Amino acid sequence: MKLTTVEERQRRLDMILTYKILNDKSNIYPKEFLKLSDRVGRKNSKKLFKIRVNKELKKNGFTFRIIDQWNDLPDRVVMAENVNMFKGEYDRLMREVGRQT
Repeated sequence: MKLTTVEERQRRLDMILTYKILNDKSNIYPKEFLKLSDRVGRKNSKKLFKIRVNKELKKNGFTFRIIDQWNDLPDRVVMAENVNMFKGEYDRLMREVGRQT
């Protein structure tokens, strides 16, 4: 039936929220909630900095769990002009990746 799994839907929602946080114009989120890396990523130019965590509780938190997924997205997705364009590019990428596997 090709329905999306719960994990895929959660990952998509996490990426949409991350996009909204990084492009927050109303300053709802704390300034250093997600920190961009000083080093440019190979896949995208909005690479997030990953802090070292030694507590199991923090490893499952939102700000830690989304970093690797976000950093794996290509520039065409993370540089979208608005959230609707981001959703479209993200969905297109997931369809392309699904075909390859």
